[in-house]
Amino acid sequence: MNIIIRKRQIIMAGLVLTLSAAVFVNWYFTKPALSTDSETTVRAEQQANLGDAKYVNSNSENEIFSEAKLKRSNTHDEILEELNDIIKDKESDEEAVKSASEKLNSIIDNLKLETDLENLIKSKTSVESVVIINQDKAEIIVTGEQNDASTLIIKELIMKQTPIPAKNITIIEAK
Repeated sequence: MNIIIRKRQIIMAGLVLTLSAAVFVNWYFTKPALSTDSETTVRAEQQANLGDAKYVNSNSENEIFSEAKLKRSNTHDEILEELNDIIKDKESDEEAVKSASEKLNSIIDNLKLETDLENLIKSKTSVESVVIINQDKAEIIVTGEQNDASTLIIKELIMKQTPIPAKNITIIEAK
């Protein structure tokens, strides 16, 4: 029985020594700087705050794009609803229904075209954009500053996909 107690005591003593060594090593590598030099204190504080949260401007580019897309979507939805009401109204004459159907198809084509152009611009220039097409004019809102090459790529994409001339294409940089 004495042998069993001794084995247990030896195991417990070994575990206590291992735990003590781990605590010492942890303290040694994480101990605070004892230097009175203000420069080293500032550096230590900067390193300690490396992962802290930072204030971000609430009017970020993502919000600008989200807001622009939401406004565009709401406008299109209102127009589509009005045109659908004209088409569904039994009192509308044939010419009004035909005109509303043509406008509806035109708007749906523009919606698809705007989405396709946004995807093409992103793939060619790696820039987020919002494309707004109004009849013979195109406005493109893009992130950050544009260089001449990306501006030319965007204008070329618009001119290839639409009958809009270069003089009616406006590229706006979101700030």
